[in-house]
Amino acid sequence: MGKEINRIRLNRLYSENNIFEEIIFHDGVNIILGEKYDDRSVKGRKTNGVGKSMSIEFLDFCFLNDYDKSRIVKIPKEVFPVEENVILDLDIGLEAVTIKRNRKQADKPIIIREGKTVSFDKIQDARDYLTGIIFSKLNGKKVPSFRNLFSILMRDERSEFTDIIKCHDLTKKIPDDLSAHLYLLGFSLEAYKNTIETIKEIEAVSTVLTKEKKELTQDGKKKISDVRAELNALEDELQKLEDAIESFKTNESFDAMEADLIELEDLLDQLRKRQKALRYDYEKIRKMPKPEQIDDREIELVYNQFKSELGNAIVKSLNEVVGFKNKIEEFQRMLVNQKAKELEAQLKNIAEQIRILDDEYSEKLKIIDKKLSLIHI
Repeated sequence: MGKEINRIRLNRLYSENNIFEEIIFHDGVNIILGEKYDDRSVKGRKTNGVGKSMSIEFLDFCFLNDYDKSRIVKIPKEVFPVEENVILDLDIGLEAVTIKRNRKQADKPIIIREGKTVSFDKIQDARDYLTGIIFSKLNGKKVPSFRNLFSILMRDERSEFTDIIKCHDLTKKIPDDLSAHLYLLGFSLEAYKNTIETIKEIEAVSTVLTKEKKELTQDGKKKISDVRAELNALEDELQKLEDAIESFKTNESFDAMEADLIELEDLLDQLRKRQKALRYDYEKIRKMPKPEQIDDREIELVYNQFKSELGNAIVKSLNEVVGFKNKIEEFQRMLVNQKAKELEAQLKNIAEQIRILDDEYSEKLKIIDKKLSLIHI
C-alpha cells in the first residue's frame, strides 16, 4: 500500500491577509497548545490567534470538507470576512500543492499544483482531483476517497476517540464504513464491497423470512411444525389434482374436444376478420357524398345558350335533357343503395354465424369445466 499512496506533509496553514497567525508544521509530531492569557484585562486577551479546535476546523476546511456542516460557518463575518482565503501549503509525494478556499465560494476552491493553478466550480471535482494526486499509482485499483481516508485521521472535539470504527460525531447517524481502515491494512476494497452487498442480500432475505413466518404462524399462534403439516397436506392434495387433470388431458374425448375448440377458434377468427372488412366497406358507402344536384334552371340556361348558337343542330328538347339527367341521378342512387343492402345482408349473416359458433364454443368449454369440477370433487 505504501507504494500506492503518496506521502502527505503539511507545511503551513494561514489566511491570505493574516487574519490569524499562521501555523507552521514541522517534521514529526506537532502539538498545538492553548496559550494562557490574563482575561482580566483587554491587553491580556488574545484576539488574532486560532485555538486548538479552530485550527483543526480550518485544516479540515482546506481539505474540502462539507462547509455547511463545519463550525467555520458560525464565525461572524465581522471577525473573519467570508471573502478571506484560508490557505494550506503541503507536499504530496514530491509535488508542492497549495489549497485555497473561502467561505463566500466554499464550493469553488483553488488548487495550485507545482505552480499551476486549477479552479473548480464543484467541490466534488476538487476532491476527485486531490484523490488523483494522493493515489497516483493505482492502475485502476479501487481506493477510498481522500475525504473518507482523512475522516479516520482528522477528528475534532465532537468526534469519538475511544472507538476505531465510530470515529465521527456520535450525534450524527452515520453508518459504519470500514473501507479506509481496510485499505490502510492492505485489504481489497472490492472484496469488502462484495461482502457488504452479500450481507445486505442476506438481511433482505432474512426480513422476508421473518415476515412470512409471522404470517404463516398467525403472529405466533401456530407452531411451525403445524404449519409444515398443513403445507404437506396441501401439497398432497395439489398433486392428486394435477394427476387427475393430466389423466383427463390424455383421455381421447379431451383430445377430440380440444381439437374442436381449436377449429372453432380458427373459424371465429376468420369470420371476425371478414366482418371487420365488410363493416369498413359499409361505412365507406354510408359516408359517400351524394351526387351533386344540378338545378333544372341551370340546365335550361345552358340549353338555351347552345340552342341559340347551334340552332337546329340540337335535336333533343329541354324536357328530354332534364329527364336524362334525372335518370342518371336515380341510377346512381340505386347502385349505392343496392350495394349497401348487400353489405347489410352479409353483415347480418356473419353476425349470426359468429353467434352460433360462440354458443357452440361456450358449450364445449362448459363440458370441460364440468369434468374438471368432478375431478376436483
